[in-house]
Amino acid sequence: MREKILSLAKGNFIYETPKLCLSIEKLVFEVTAGTHGTASFLLENSFGTRVKGFGTVEEMCIDFLPFFDGTKNELTVDVDAGELNPGEKLKGNLDLITDCGEEKLPYEITIVSPVLWDEEGEIRDYPTLKKRIEKNPEHGVDLFLAPEFRDAFLYRDESGRILYDCLLKKNTKLQSLEEFLVAMKKKKAIRFETEHPSGRELVYELDGTDKADAISIRVNTWGHAGIHVRTTADFIEVQTHVLWTDEFVDGRDVLEFTICADKVPAGRRHGDLILQTPYEKKVIHITAHNRIGEKERKIQRARKKAIAMAIRMFLSYQEKRVTREAFGKFLKKNREILEKISGTYEQAVRGYIAVILREKENILSFFQETENLKMPPLGESLEEVENYILIQFIKIMDSERKEDRIGLANLISSYAENGYQSDLLTYLLTQVDERYRFGHLLEKDLRAQLESGSNSPLLYSAMMLAYREDSTLISSLDDVTINAVNYGLKRDLTTKEVSLAVSFLGERLPHFDARVFSILQKLYEFFVMTDTLHGICGMLIRNEIRDAKYFSWFEKGVNKHLRLTDLYEYYMYTIDTEKVRTLPDAVLSYFQYENHLNDRCKAFLYAYLVKHAGERPEVLEAYGEQIHKFVERNLTHHRITEDLAVLYEACVTEETLTKEMADDLSEVMFSHRITCGNDRMDGVAVVHRETKEQTYYSFENGQAVVSLYTPNTQLFFVDERGLYYSGTVDYRMEKMLSMENLAPVCYELGAKNPKLITHLAYKAERSAKMTDVQAVVLQDALQMDCLRRKMREKILLCLYDYYHREGMAEPLFSLIEQFNPITLKRERIADVAADCIAQGKYEKAQVMLLRYGVPECDKNAFSTLVEALVKEHKDESEPMLVKWALYLYHQGCAGKDAMKYLRRYYTGDLITFTSLYEKCRKMPEVGADEDITERLLAQVLFVGASQEPYEPIYLEYMESGENRMLVKAFLSQLAYDYVVERQELSEPMFVKIEKEAMYEKDAVMVLAVLRHYRLEEHFASKQKEFVEMNLEKFASEGTVFAFMKDYIGKVNVPFEIENTVIIQYYSGAPGEILLCETDRGGKVKKTMPMRQVFSGVYVYEMLLFDGEEKYCYIEEQTTGERTEVMCARRTEQAKGALGFFHMLNDMIAAKNTGDMELYGSLRRRYEKDRFAAKKLFTLQ
Repeated sequence: MREKILSLAKGNFIYETPKLCLSIEKLVFEVTAGTHGTASFLLENSFGTRVKGFGTVEEMCIDFLPFFDGTKNELTVDVDAGELNPGEKLKGNLDLITDCGEEKLPYEITIVSPVLWDEEGEIRDYPTLKKRIEKNPEHGVDLFLAPEFRDAFLYRDESGRILYDCLLKKNTKLQSLEEFLVAMKKKKAIRFETEHPSGRELVYELDGTDKADAISIRVNTWGHAGIHVRTTADFIEVQTHVLWTDEFVDGRDVLEFTICADKVPAGRRHGDLILQTPYEKKVIHITAHNRIGEKERKIQRARKKAIAMAIRMFLSYQEKRVTREAFGKFLKKNREILEKISGTYEQAVRGYIAVILREKENILSFFQETENLKMPPLGESLEEVENYILIQFIKIMDSERKEDRIGLANLISSYAENGYQSDLLTYLLTQVDERYRFGHLLEKDLRAQLESGSNSPLLYSAMMLAYREDSTLISSLDDVTINAVNYGLKRDLTTKEVSLAVSFLGERLPHFDARVFSILQKLYEFFVMTDTLHGICGMLIRNEIRDAKYFSWFEKGVNKHLRLTDLYEYYMYTIDTEKVRTLPDAVLSYFQYENHLNDRCKAFLYAYLVKHAGERPEVLEAYGEQIHKFVERNLTHHRITEDLAVLYEACVTEETLTKEMADDLSEVMFSHRITCGNDRMDGVAVVHRETKEQTYYSFENGQAVVSLYTPNTQLFFVDERGLYYSGTVDYRMEKMLSMENLAPVCYELGAKNPKLITHLAYKAERSAKMTDVQAVVLQDALQMDCLRRKMREKILLCLYDYYHREGMAEPLFSLIEQFNPITLKRERIADVAADCIAQGKYEKAQVMLLRYGVPECDKNAFSTLVEALVKEHKDESEPMLVKWALYLYHQGCAGKDAMKYLRRYYTGDLITFTSLYEKCRKMPEVGADEDITERLLAQVLFVGASQEPYEPIYLEYMESGENRMLVKAFLSQLAYDYVVERQELSEPMFVKIEKEAMYEKDAVMVLAVLRHYRLEEHFASKQKEFVEMNLEKFASEGTVFAFMKDYIGKVNVPFEIENTVIIQYYSGAPGEILLCETDRGGKVKKTMPMRQVFSGVYVYEMLLFDGEEKYCYIEEQTTGERTEVMCARRTEQAKGALGFFHMLNDMIAAKNTGDMELYGSLRRRYEKDRFAAKKLFTLQ
């Protein structure tokens, strides 16, 4: 600006200021909410020359204060959208103040939601993001991890940000992305199915070579999950142990596996192929059959089966459970098979069948065949001895001779003494030895054989038959006895006496024996004997067995009114609380007087009484004292179950709640039970949106009791590796207590539990009208370190509104100290800032209002702040402070200091500047000092604005202003504009210019005065002298103007002015200005450059005689602009004017009029004067 002033003062004028050229007509762009955005445009002028100037804008969210000085100027607009919301628009004008004039560039800036970008373009929504992820999972992860993701997809979504942060801290990147999308309900959780022609039961027949196979796996949706593969048998070998779903093609993949033949021995082997993700498990059952030796195994199995069947039928016959006829039919039907499988004993078996069937011929044949059978000598095989003894036994069966029985018994004993012992020989001995009429001897010998390792059903059958005869033989419940009784139960041989004996002994066992218990169960089911039931319950109680599966026995014991210590306790210990609907009166009565139950059972019993209070109120009343003590004790330990919940809700009321109980109740009040069926999950982490803590709860049997004290919770299920899952794991959640109505009571009683306070604070901040108690709650909440920032801000604002409403100045003053000016909610900035100002907290208010809120702030408060700040910064220009002061000025409430600040530091468009100047002049305490006057006048000149409105200001400044260069420049520009006919001069301004012209002899001033004098008819001598002298001077310099011809006939005018036709043209275009002479038809005859005689003033002088005409037009060489064709001709001159040109001109005129006498006189005179002149000026 100073440069231009200096140039004008020196007389350097620009006739035509180049036009400003902007690259855009309107600045339109978008800025993402919460960020800074910029846009640029180019500024130049129409001549392509240097442009100087600066820019301003009044919008406080926009930073635009460039200074430029170049031919092509790139100007940048910076928008702070940190506090702006999507959808908002900023509209206004950018002010450009340049030496080519002022320009207002309209802008329209739209605030848009944050956007995620990649090489394919913007990603504004989840469907677009999902397409990117499906196309390239790794690129999808990069997008997910990009800082822009949080801004674009989680803009002001606190829950989403918590989810995002927690998942990224604990999981792999791909897993985090998967869990996030599912939790946000933007995709389905991955589930998979296996497909095989044989389903999930695969059978492979092996012939010595490996079998290769594959299972097709299909997922229900795209995404990332690992399907882990393992086997339970070594003969199953898989190609890979992990299948990644993001590598599936069209949602499918194949798991290849091999059945290794060399790891499958002869026969069948079983194993499982297990496929598992964190969310589900599929089991494929595989059977591999090695067929080597299959035929032999089948034969062997058939033989064993036949032998077993024959033994069962034999024992049934021996035990008199089938008749001889039925047994005979069996033998007859299966004779061939039995003989075939008998091996060494075939002859004996054939004889036995004949005897049983009473087939005389076959019996006779048997006797004949064995008549000469020799007794095996000692040293022969056991098998030969058994066969011989068996044949002799069959013969005795037919003959039934006593001496033969005795002889056979002695023979068997003799062999036994020589080491021949076997189950068969022992059994046959029991059938023929007379000693075994005595049961204790029979039992003794059978026991000895069985204890030696025998497990023969023949011996157990004989043992059981002995017990049937004499139950007193059962003296202990060792393995032999247990097996024998068990055999008897299977064969329906047990008696009540046996049952009593076993029950008696079973109750007295020193330890729990599952086999004995099983026998007692079967005995009770068979005979339903109280003694057996007593034994069962006694065994369970003595061994402290409390499994729920034994409840039915205690229930039977209670119903039978067994007199058994701790029976009722064990009834309660084993009760299935979910199935039992009614408790017997005996149980209810029993525990009124003596209650040694554990807490779980007590809770169930008391809860039962509470639930059925309407049916038996007298019983509940009888239990009243012990129930209340129980409730208080468990509440102290913060225990919670479904039954305790019933008791708490029934016993803890507003009337019964004490100060001691309040804190404890607060701890359990918000309990919820989470049940998760996924066995891979170890526990669950709970995050509340209001608090920073993350609480982890371990699962027990897939369950955990968690505390959820506000509805804004996020659950993360944690597996054995510590990975987090949210949304992909199925679970069930049940609220355990409904006692939130007592939360305010607990607080009023003095409970300070953080969960309670957070819960009440959540309720309070959502309340339509806060109560005094809620205000105190919020005050306590602010003292807790666990609150998240947003919750803390909500509480502060709730208290702020409350204190305002109640007119509580002192608490409000203290509260404002706690506000964070950087994070305060934008909608509340204006109000809080106003209160900060009222309390003198200017720095905090300034920080707030620098973010947002000036238009909404109380104008008086804002004015107070600005007044204080401008005093502090009175010696320095702060752009934002200038904007604030200007805003107050536009609102009509700017104080004196703000106006002084603007007076000193305002830069902007001329209209606002002028208005501001006038306002300052009208405020005596502010005034318009010399500085603002200088800046205003300088800007008028700088931008080339009309000077006429500012002449009064200038005249005043001219008298006392120190900047005489500015004075000279202003007056010079005004004079120039008058000279080039752009404006007229007022009388006061002409006086100033005339004075300058008379004394300073400045060319533009002189020209202005000459142009002004031209209209006068008479001149004073001094004026005439001034005119003639300067006309002569300018003419000699070639500086002639058309207006100078107006002096012809008034003063002596130089020949160059008087006798030429002066064609004058104003132009600021660069390059030559051409005068093009044409004929009447417009055809150009010749072209002559016009002469620039002054800045922007071009002339061409022609000498024309009377009647002579020339047609021409003017053209600007660089722009191509041209005038219309004009006709130049000589105007009438004064008669008798001297000079050869005038003589010639008079001669032409006389001839044209036919005055030949005058023509002759003028010709003689012209020739005479011309001869004399030639002689006079010829150089010798």
